[in-house]
Amino acid sequence: MRLYANSVLFALTMGAVATVQADVPRTISHQGQLLGESGEPVENETLDFTFSLYASESGENAIWTEDQQLQVTEGLFNAILGSEQPLDLPFDEQYWLGIAIDDGDELTPRIPLSATPYALKAQSVPDGSITGQKLDSMGASAGQALVWEGSIWMPQDLAFDESKWSLADEGIYFDDGQVGINTDDPQHDLHIIQSPTSAVGGVTLYRSNRPDELEWTLWNSDATGNFHFRHEDSLSSWITPEGEYNEASDRRLKTDIASMDDVIAHVMSLEPVQYRFRGSDDGTIGFIAQDIKEIFPELVNHESTDGVYGISYSGISVIAIQAIQEQQEIIERQEEAIERLTEQVEYLLENS
Repeated sequence: MRLYANSVLFALTMGAVATVQADVPRTISHQGQLLGESGEPVENETLDFTFSLYASESGENAIWTEDQQLQVTEGLFNAILGSEQPLDLPFDEQYWLGIAIDDGDELTPRIPLSATPYALKAQSVPDGSITGQKLDSMGASAGQALVWEGSIWMPQDLAFDESKWSLADEGIYFDDGQVGINTDDPQHDLHIIQSPTSAVGGVTLYRSNRPDELEWTLWNSDATGNFHFRHEDSLSSWITPEGEYNEASDRRLKTDIASMDDVIAHVMSLEPVQYRFRGSDDGTIGFIAQDIKEIFPELVNHESTDGVYGISYSGISVIAIQAIQEQQEIIERQEEAIERLTEQVEYLLENS
């Protein structure tokens, strides 16, 4: 029996593909009428259909094929293309649909797909297809922007406050006024209200060649109000609310502890001097770091970045106390010797 098909293509499921691609199937609804040689509709029966898509009207190689078993009722049949074999074609050129029934020859002519199935392409927007000329201003005038009001886009004027920040070649700077962090009412040039936890509060400084490592954190302790200096998350020193400076000196932080001896002889080699720093008219007193380094190298530090030597004057006070203690021992021994000599003199005078 020779069959003829009149077909109509619908893309009934394509409307939401671009919006909910994961939930909506990529299918095309196809309806056709199957006629016999005499032109009468085929009687009710179940037939095997083979649907194929081609990139040309007469080419032999199908780019997509699907088999379905469909019920024909008074010549009419309905198929959902893509229900068995995914429609993974890009739909960016003309395709033709071919239909074969019960392993017979493909019906002719092939059916060209109309625009509706090409809604499959709507899931992606080609580059450059959206231009300013294609967009509707929706009533917005120059200098305005469209703002979503919950149910409709409305044009609104753009409000920009004149910024006090200015661009520089290597950053930005503040021309005038005060800067607040965690406060909208700064009372100082830089007013910081630190976060409530010490781990993130205060100010953190990193070294440029080690940006991933914490170097220094300065923060105000919640418990005492002390101003802490921390190096790589270890407490280094702190200043009390009364202004007292403290260096971390806990025994638990130290090792290789040893007593000091014979300090007084080295102290006698120290040479206090008067001097002025270059560029200053004010005189002061102190020591020269290179001189101290020869006698007490532990008290001298070398800053590799600037190549400058510095002195730990707090360490000088420790040396001074040790020297006083040694001197006191000498004085006490001398006093004992003087006392013994005095007793001997008195004895000789009494018995002469």
